[in-house]
Amino acid sequence: MCEQIDVFVSHNRKSKPWVRQFVSQLRTQGHSVFFDEDSITPGSNVVRALDSALDRARHTVLVITPAALESDWVAMESTAAFYNDPAGSRRSLIPLIIEEVPTDALPTSLRVLNAVSPCNPTTRVQQYRLLLSTIGISESAASRLSPPDPDWSGSEEGAYGVAELPPESVYVRKRTRDLIMSFFPASLCDLSSLWTRHDLSFSALAQRAKIYHPRCYEDIVAALAVARGAAYDAKYAVMEGYDDERSLDPDSWEAEFYQVLRGLGMENTSKLSLINVGIGNGREWTSFYSSGRRILGVDVSRAALESAGGHAQRT
Repeated sequence: MCEQIDVFVSHNRKSKPWVRQFVSQLRTQGHSVFFDEDSITPGSNVVRALDSALDRARHTVLVITPAALESDWVAMESTAAFYNDPAGSRRSLIPLIIEEVPTDALPTSLRVLNAVSPCNPTTRVQQYRLLLSTIGISESAASRLSPPDPDWSGSEEGAYGVAELPPESVYVRKRTRDLIMSFFPASLCDLSSLWTRHDLSFSALAQRAKIYHPRCYEDIVAALAVARGAAYDAKYAVMEGYDDERSLDPDSWEAEFYQVLRGLGMENTSKLSLINVGIGNGREWTSFYSSGRRILGVDVSRAALESAGGHAQRT
């Protein structure tokens, strides 16, 4: 049987410097703490480890900042903790506001709970000791502990959390729509007159071509397919990890990936035949797909598929 955990700390990575100090204090008082930085074994299933820890935690401390409220990862953890104690009678979910946020920005499930907020300098120590007392630290021990440094926002973690790709990334340099337009033969039609909105699908473009250019409709559709393939060759065939938008928050992307599989009852991919639509150059192969019984990769980029085939042969 798995042992209970005293405290599960749910947080956004921007607040890690504050959380590290908090976790260190709890551990010096003999509390067992689940902290993703050192509590998840390398190579383990992240979502499964989080689920197990949440189930075993006596208290979940939800560290709230504006960035945390935008995090899918934090939302997943707080929702799971809330449903373990929806009435808040066991005080198992404790909202801890370390950076001012508007009350109406909090999810309804959190507004009904008493939050601890050491943001105000005049009440910081009092609020922090209230938090420590709630999770089982004695009054005498709490009186010897100071709240973590409130000036943490300028730390390296805060800088790392800025959601920007490097300027040389193909995501930044090469917009797919612009590439398709450049590869489309202008002699057929003015594609920009059809593609008036960035969110138009290819089927919508084809319908517009049928209406405005009925005589060469089939040629336009065929040219669009060729142009799209060439655009994806140029953009995705040689893409590296740092180019990818998912590299900005890989943990959340991985958590969402496994959440979808689990929701479909397909978390054990070793028993599955998988079809990956849009496999690109296959650089994720070893991380996510190599455990499948059989994997079929599909992509509009022939060059990307050739690269993906090379990755498959090396696994």
